[in-house]
Amino acid sequence: MTTDMQRPPVATTEGRQSDLVTTTTTETRSLDAAQDGSEVAADLFDYLWDERPGWVCLATDHRIRDIKSKRMSSDFRNSAWYSWPEDRNKIWAHAEMVMNSREVWFTPALLRTQDRKATNATDNGRICQVDADHTDEWTEEETATRSALLEKLNAAVVRSGTNGNFHAYVKLDRDTPRAVIDRLNAQLTAAFAGDSSKENASSVLRMPGTFNHKTDPSNPVGLERLPEDFAGWDPAELASLLPETQKTPAGARDEATPWAVPDAPSSLTECRTLGDLLSLPPEHDDRSTWEWVQRVAGHESRAESMKPCPSKREYIARVISYDGASEAPRLLHDEAQFFEVLEHKWEEDGVKRSDSKTALAAQLAKGEIDPAEAVESWSDFNQRVFDDIAGIHISNVAQERYYGPLLKLAETDAEAFDATPFARTELLRQINRTRAEQKAKVLAAPGSKELGRPSRRKDCTGVVYDTTAPGLFIQPGWITLFMADYEVGKTMLAYSLAADRLRRGDEVVVIQEDEAADQTWSKIDAFCLTEEEEDRFQPYNYQGWNLVATPEMLDALMERHPCTTLLIIDSVMKITKLAGLEEDNPGAVALWTVFERFAAKYPQVAVLLIDHQGHKGGGHARGATGKAQMSSVVLEVSSKIKFARDRNGQIKVTVHKHRNGESTGHTWRGDVIVRQDDEPFHIKWTDEGVKGQAGGVDEYVPTPGKGGKLSTRDRLSLAFMRRKGEWLSMADLMEATEAARPTVTNALRAMDGQIEERQHPEITSAKQYRPVRSA
Repeated sequence: MTTDMQRPPVATTEGRQSDLVTTTTTETRSLDAAQDGSEVAADLFDYLWDERPGWVCLATDHRIRDIKSKRMSSDFRNSAWYSWPEDRNKIWAHAEMVMNSREVWFTPALLRTQDRKATNATDNGRICQVDADHTDEWTEEETATRSALLEKLNAAVVRSGTNGNFHAYVKLDRDTPRAVIDRLNAQLTAAFAGDSSKENASSVLRMPGTFNHKTDPSNPVGLERLPEDFAGWDPAELASLLPETQKTPAGARDEATPWAVPDAPSSLTECRTLGDLLSLPPEHDDRSTWEWVQRVAGHESRAESMKPCPSKREYIARVISYDGASEAPRLLHDEAQFFEVLEHKWEEDGVKRSDSKTALAAQLAKGEIDPAEAVESWSDFNQRVFDDIAGIHISNVAQERYYGPLLKLAETDAEAFDATPFARTELLRQINRTRAEQKAKVLAAPGSKELGRPSRRKDCTGVVYDTTAPGLFIQPGWITLFMADYEVGKTMLAYSLAADRLRRGDEVVVIQEDEAADQTWSKIDAFCLTEEEEDRFQPYNYQGWNLVATPEMLDALMERHPCTTLLIIDSVMKITKLAGLEEDNPGAVALWTVFERFAAKYPQVAVLLIDHQGHKGGGHARGATGKAQMSSVVLEVSSKIKFARDRNGQIKVTVHKHRNGESTGHTWRGDVIVRQDDEPFHIKWTDEGVKGQAGGVDEYVPTPGKGGKLSTRDRLSLAFMRRKGEWLSMADLMEATEAARPTVTNALRAMDGQIEERQHPEITSAKQYRPVRSA
């Protein structure tokens, strides 16, 4: 992913940040620090829907700043549907793939089917919502009033990324009809001067973790706080806190049944909240029972009803006061049992504040306790815990104080900004986002979804493989990789294999990104092809195709040249560069996937890839691990005697890998005969077998000398025996003995009378050697 580094949430080009402040309490987790998009999105989804089933819609559009500037027209779409909770992890994966170039919204209300209409919401819900717009236009008095209300509602808050605007989600304590939620949404909109179009179940709001692209650079959409262990509001109690609205809620709510505040509960079984329990009249029979006391104690001990509860003593005092308001208090009836009930509820459901410094540090790390509150609650001093708290507090204060200066520094001195700890941390987050994007791409990668059928013997094409050296090097339906250093003659070797096929009537296509047309045809002249044979040779020089992005170019080639039996790619490095990939990066293997699919689709065509060898003569090309695994044949080409237009030479081909195993490990010597008069360029191949094996020739096994090594003379004897009757050059003997020229020369002198020599027939400055033949 190529995201811009996330910026501090400060003033944008569209206005100033709102002064709206929310206070973190013991039941609310602060999320002001740097956020991981996937985590905050999943946290909000779990808060909104828990395990309730339904459909979630993702909506997207082009960046709003591009639409406003008329660079693009609106392309709003309901881009994806996901079943909750089954598709929980897929929602973020989709959003992450598009969020850098598109706005991303989602439906906070679960829907019954894949139809984004207000009337299609699930029958019941537990979340009310409001979209607070234009908060920068609030007066100081409105800001103070609405901030206090937002804190009192204990809502989840998402900063939408524009001028301090936010979305708030308020939880209810029970399943509530949609008509009731719509009415409460309208009341919330009136309370926060919000957007009335976002009151019904068809509404979409921004997803935390994505970006708001109204400004340039874009602003992050962040989850500011999330209530934890909050059971939710009684609908009637929430309605009483909010202003009444005469407006008919938008979006097909005319058919909704008018809602009235429900009657107070008349029995203990109807009580769902602490307010319900306390609303029972003092003389009510259910109020003078142990079950009533237990439920009151349980509600009072839970975090959501303590704002906050600083001590166990205050908890007990509150329950005693509630009990005392009854006509028949249970404390007076049985004091021992009364305190036993309170102790049990405090231990089972209570806040469970621990004097343990380890527990305190754990709560701080989780964001369960405000640092200032933790300091006030201490009974003694602990240096390590003090350091933890001080670090958290300093971090929070520093981020709030220096967001503005950091942004200014980024705009005026980019190098100085990059050196700050903040920038380095953001760089790590960007790296993590990139990794997440790669993972999402893998999950979204296309692949065949057809089961197909298993193959049968009758499906085999019956190809007869050529067992000569050129036939072993390239086979139909296989991928051959040539690895060679610079100026070894790998292209001429490839063209010699092409000439063999042209002479037998086949067609050959070359994607040639390493040389111009005049260079290609100058080399082809060396093979003395006929005009008809040259017509079947199809080189495409410097086309600049990106075969990874547009693999269909290979299909277009086959449509134009259906008789092709050999496709040569020269070179892998150039094609990789054109695809925008780095050679040393595993992503370069994507090119091999293209060729694999091509070979499977056109089994009559052999694919030959030319790659440069690793630096300093390494036996593998760059990225060779993946490339070799995905190739059928891997050949390393090296030069023994350099050849040129007017000079013969010799090359060596080592077979590192061969799919059918026929030639794996073998070394082939190629005597290169350049064009002379009417004789065409050709290569005479000799299989030298596997190094260290005799290739089936009877031979003596010399006894290793001191240190377990063979002498140079013994190595010469083995070399002559394995290539019985052949004239060997000094280069051949140096390679066979792994010794320097002077050492080999001395060994030959020591074998005087056993070795004969002659002038090399093609290289006047060189000699050849072989054992003296017996009469």
